[in-house]
Amino acid sequence: WTLRFGNEVRPETEYFKEIDKKADTKVVSAIEKVIKKQTKNWTPEMASDPVQESLLKLIAEKKDQLKPRKKGKKDKSVSAANDSNVIDIMDALRKSLEKDRQTRKAS
Repeated sequence: WTLRFGNEVRPETEYFKEIDKKADTKVVSAIEKVIKKQTKNWTPEMASDPVQESLLKLIAEKKDQLKPRKKGKKDKSVSAANDSNVIDIMDALRKSLEKDRQTRKAS
């Protein structure tokens, strides 16, 4: 949508100055009636922007995903271990050695 200032728009007489010479008056009056019948005052509902609507929908979905969710009742020791990003290095080393032993036995 482009809105222009009044000085940027040419007057309609420049566009339609040759119509009266070439057009049939009955046809012109019929077209004018149709145009008047179809003409409405502009409202914001007339202009929809599907791109903006899609973006607003995506933003709302992302906001919903970022909201913290309430957690259900769980064992506190399990949830405390899962919530933390601290890794027990001994457990990780044992798992690594176990995988290494399994690959050596398979070979």
